[in-house]
Amino acid sequence: MARRRVRLRLWMLMVLVAIAALAFLGERLRRDAIAYRKLAQLHRERALYLEVRAMWSVGMAAKGYVAASLVSAERARAEREKMLAEKYLHASRRPWLPVAPDPPEPE
Repeated sequence: MARRRVRLRLWMLMVLVAIAALAFLGERLRRDAIAYRKLAQLHRERALYLEVRAMWSVGMAAKGYVAASLVSAERARAEREKMLAEKYLHASRRPWLPVAPDPPEPE
């Protein structure tokens, strides 16, 4: 029984390269999604920490130990961290979309 020899044609090579490219793209998107989820979690934790610090500062400002401007600064930082957490959570759900740079920290 004679074995039929399979010839590798140019279109077959192109299909194989396209399949490999899609596999690499899928892996890249998966890794980006994981990285964005980690960043979202980090910013959520920072926001929670800054909210607690803001609440502590309110109590200290009421007693006269801390300036009221510190309270507003803590709240502004917490809002920024919440916004960044939402941004990276959105990016983790759609890793193929571009992500805008982070805004500067409030003064």
